[in-house]
Amino acid sequence: MAELTRPAPVTLREFDEIFEAVKNWGRWGPDDELGTLNYITPDTVRAAAALVRSGRQVTMSIPLNTVAGPDNPSPVIHHVVQGHDIDIGSSSLTFATDYVGLAFHGDCHTHMDALCHIAYRDQVYNGRPAQQVMTSRGATALDVTAYSSGLVGRGVLLDVPRFRGVDWLEPGEAVTRAELEAVERAQDVRLGEGDILLFRTGHHRRRLALGAWSNDYPPAGEGKAGLHVDTIGWMHERRIAAFLPDGDGETVPSNVEGMLYPIHPLQVTAMGMFAADSLQLEDVAAACAEAERFECMVVGLPLRLPGGTGSPWNPIAIFLGRNLMERRFEGKVALVTGATTGIGQATAVRLAAEGAVVGVNHLPGQDPAETLRRIGEAGGQGFPVVADMRDPGQVTAMVRAVAERGGRLDYVVSNAAINPFMKWDETTVEDFNNLFETNVRGTWVVCTEGAKQMIREGHGGAICCVSSISAHVGAPGQTAYCGTKGAISMLAKALGRDLGAHGIRMNAIEPGWVKTPMSAPLMDDPAALEYYTERVALHRGGEPEELAAAIAFMLSDDASYVTSATLLVDAGFIVNAEL
Repeated sequence: MAELTRPAPVTLREFDEIFEAVKNWGRWGPDDELGTLNYITPDTVRAAAALVRSGRQVTMSIPLNTVAGPDNPSPVIHHVVQGHDIDIGSSSLTFATDYVGLAFHGDCHTHMDALCHIAYRDQVYNGRPAQQVMTSRGATALDVTAYSSGLVGRGVLLDVPRFRGVDWLEPGEAVTRAELEAVERAQDVRLGEGDILLFRTGHHRRRLALGAWSNDYPPAGEGKAGLHVDTIGWMHERRIAAFLPDGDGETVPSNVEGMLYPIHPLQVTAMGMFAADSLQLEDVAAACAEAERFECMVVGLPLRLPGGTGSPWNPIAIFLGRNLMERRFEGKVALVTGATTGIGQATAVRLAAEGAVVGVNHLPGQDPAETLRRIGEAGGQGFPVVADMRDPGQVTAMVRAVAERGGRLDYVVSNAAINPFMKWDETTVEDFNNLFETNVRGTWVVCTEGAKQMIREGHGGAICCVSSISAHVGAPGQTAYCGTKGAISMLAKALGRDLGAHGIRMNAIEPGWVKTPMSAPLMDDPAALEYYTERVALHRGGEPEELAAAIAFMLSDDASYVTSATLLVDAGFIVNAEL
């Protein structure tokens, strides 16, 4: 663990610069009332649901507190209205009812904030005039009813006390961006677009152990641990949808000169972030440690209070099981070229189903919607990236775009290729160049640019090229194509040697007959179909999903000692072809 130092103070001018940099005003239109919840989509909800295996449920709410204390100046008012001693004139039937009243904003009641709750310089989220939005009769816009569909998504716990090896953070300690990123690495998780940040300082554990204390500024109070303002830009870049802390995220005393509570205006007013306060994350932390995973599905339902500035609520964490091998790529980002059909499409879906966020490459004019639909159905996340593999500039830009959108780049699958069936004496120089520019140069650029990106990010990775059995055996009508595949297999071997020092593994798979749109024209010929069926030991063509499984293996840690290798996935075709 890095040595901890007090973060440097931030001036009000610097605060205003951060505020302007993270503003989402107008991003989703002038009338938007959801803010960062726009990052949560049906795809992200399906991906969160896919995390659920054990079904274990854990509350993240503090029981409603009816006892006044240093951090609870407004205790909950609760009394019984009617008991079972009241005869309602219905034979032996009786009812019990009660009354509850509370001022839920503060340091002791688990609640969430509506976007009308915080104003800065007389404006609330999206630049609306604060006093027009908030009246004595309640909010006219941006009230809690905007969240009537609730909060549902993937929650990621960043457990700072666990990372530091302490029970809790002391009041006044501020967690920086650098430390949040260090916690991610230590827990092998990564927050991304649409995720829900569960931020633990141990606030509730300290309260249970030492008793309640005033969270106000000294000398009246002791203060509290929270975030440094440099974390806000990180949340904005990651497109985090919601923030659920065990305090309220504020560090008291503040690190911003002249600003008592800087986190709330940056999150709620500037970003339009769904923010909650005063959760208890002790049970969640224990469940995560037991499961050896720090993610869960989060479900939270605010009350529908028209005009309300927020709501008490009881958010729930729903857990997956222990050591799930099928999500080997959780928190990783992959780029798959040629991902709209065949092996590329199946690979994009497979990697996303195992937890990777996948950049789905397609040609200009192609529609990636079917691949993205399948990724969503598999409970994964993906996004489209356009590039023609013949254009090195487009390919380079695509690699950077994937790393920027995903926040990093861990895997590259170079699959895009063409295979126009042409006799050798009918293949023009233009045809030959087109094949090599697409299949070989395109592979070279995407693999080397991907490797450079991984090196810049300072971590290893894995790259897998899709070559072919045509690297080993000639085929009529595919002379130039065979040359491209031989080149790809050799490039994988040679690049593996060069990239090993950087912790990047480089391999290739060499498929045989696979039932894809590329092979369809050949297999439409009955004679060709009979020839291949007889010579394949399994007497059938491969499914794209079977090749995707092989690629996933080559990228995964299960193949951690495999590099500069070519893997034949041909069901024994070459053995018979060579006889």
